[in-house]
Amino acid sequence: MLILFVGCVSQAWSEAFPGAQGYGAVATGGRGGKVVFVTSTDDNPKNPAPGTLRWACEKLNGPRIVVFRTGGVILLNRPLTVKSGDLTLAAQTAPGDGICLAGSPLRINGSNVILRGLRIRPGDGAGTKGSNRDCLQISGNVQKVIVDHCSMTWATDETLDISTWPHVKDAKLRDITVQWCVIGQALNNSIHPEGAHSAGVLIWGQDIDRVSLHHNLIASNGIRNPRIAGNVKVQIINNLMYNWGKQGTNLSVIGAHQDKWGSVTPGVNPVVDLQVGLFGNCWLPGPDTDMNRHPIIVQKMPKNPHCAFMSDNLLLTDFNPKNAKTKHKDLINKTKCVAPQGLHIKPFEVNVQPAASVLSTVLANCGAMNPQRDQIDKQIIAGIKNLTGKIIDSPKDVGGYPDYRKGQSPIDTDQDGMPDTWETTHQLDPKTSDANGRKIDADYDNIEVYINSLIQMQSSDSAM
Repeated sequence: MLILFVGCVSQAWSEAFPGAQGYGAVATGGRGGKVVFVTSTDDNPKNPAPGTLRWACEKLNGPRIVVFRTGGVILLNRPLTVKSGDLTLAAQTAPGDGICLAGSPLRINGSNVILRGLRIRPGDGAGTKGSNRDCLQISGNVQKVIVDHCSMTWATDETLDISTWPHVKDAKLRDITVQWCVIGQALNNSIHPEGAHSAGVLIWGQDIDRVSLHHNLIASNGIRNPRIAGNVKVQIINNLMYNWGKQGTNLSVIGAHQDKWGSVTPGVNPVVDLQVGLFGNCWLPGPDTDMNRHPIIVQKMPKNPHCAFMSDNLLLTDFNPKNAKTKHKDLINKTKCVAPQGLHIKPFEVNVQPAASVLSTVLANCGAMNPQRDQIDKQIIAGIKNLTGKIIDSPKDVGGYPDYRKGQSPIDTDQDGMPDTWETTHQLDPKTSDANGRKIDADYDNIEVYINSLIQMQSSDSAM
């Protein structure tokens, strides 16, 4: 079955930005709010200085759009936590070679957040303890978050964690999208106290609904590619999974009323309703893939055996989609878990491509691409093209961190976040601060039109 587009015929809302799809597209971020500048790569958790990213994320409240005046690496001395939402974090505005976070995870604990163009590469150096060194955590009682064109690698715990952990009674996590991201090279034999722990994506908890994971590259992670566990409803659409290790995509009931170690959480309703829609995804084995196991594993059965709806998914036996295996028996270990079309989780507001085109489209467009892809993403994609990309133990295995130049931000006379040259081209006055005006587009602030213009989709041919 080929699904070209499924969604509402008309909508009364403007998506987070042109190209935003899935449930999290309803986020508005900092629209209508003040423009905040990041001018320094310093990090002081105890006393965040104005002009630092921690100051913008942790000290400020209310609607705000974060624009970067510097590139470079920000070594986070502890996790960076967004508690107050209504935030647009526009890392694609960074000059030089862009912005990269290292040492600790970024945590989104606030609602209504737009995150674009950021590199998060914690690594194995100074920073948060290895058992909690994710790249990105979206957790707690959170709604309306979209993550787009970000690159997340070199975590020592999960690379991406979407959960209601730490357990909060009656917490609800809703309307989340992660799209067009690189999620890969989680470190294996590194600093995690459990030993080998290369983990990709974990979506788990007691009350998670309306999560979209689409058009991402999930590459060279040993386990959790992704793992969906608990009372969760999620759609997984047009993702490319490459070189999973002993565990590909994993579905399990653990997580609804238990933590990930199986301990029951007091006061939490143990009702389990696991529903996963898998539409048009590709699994491409690599050097570390355990070919004796199915790419999709159902670990423990919910009471309702129909926990997955599958359509147009491919197991690529090599780089040519024409040689793909398409039968449920080739993809999933328990075919009785695959529901007929009666399962009510369907693609929402996502342009669903044929699976055969996913490999080239995702490789051409995934990750942080402004001002250009860095060497880390380039080597990941090259390793997929020649089928040599492997699970790693340390950033040193692939050359370590590149030198991220800080660069020089463009002239912005009125300090409204938009360069003078861009304002002139779009018939705005570079001497009048009008970031929140709607002269260019009735649906978006002027500053939004500018920051959104910095991320452009590429032709699929550019990936091959």
